[in-house]
Amino acid sequence: MKLISKGGFVAAFALVCLFYGACSSGPYAQKEEKIFDLVKAINNGEAAEKELAVAPFLFDGEIILLQNHLSVLWFNLYKAGFKMYDAQIVRNEFINENTWREFGDTMDVRAFFQKYLDKNTSLVEIKARNGSYIFLLNKERNGYPLIQGFKGGILVK
Repeated sequence: MKLISKGGFVAAFALVCLFYGACSSGPYAQKEEKIFDLVKAINNGEAAEKELAVAPFLFDGEIILLQNHLSVLWFNLYKAGFKMYDAQIVRNEFINENTWREFGDTMDVRAFFQKYLDKNTSLVEIKARNGSYIFLLNKERNGYPLIQGFKGGILVK
């Protein structure tokens, strides 16, 4: 007695593959549209109030451990007039074993990458009129990529 036909087996196998493919545990890729939404939120001063960044946070080679210090940082950047005009995405790539050097060749930076970042973290470089900025972004929070690190402005020639 045959329980399942050959065609039924193929269909069932295809469904199982589709299910596991949809639940993939691969790294989270940053979507360009969401990155531009994040830039707009930063430009509008929403980074602190929406908690788009999370501590511990890497700021240009320095580690910020407290969330309230991080909120004050983003609030003060906005109040000082920080904006990224005419933003363009230059790089959007997963971090690797050498990415930590982008933020400084120190043991603190290396330890931050090893301890606090995961396979879902991407390095995103934004080029704007006033310089170039590097972000460490992770899965979304409140509809925006979560910021885990920031470096800039690197002067653009």
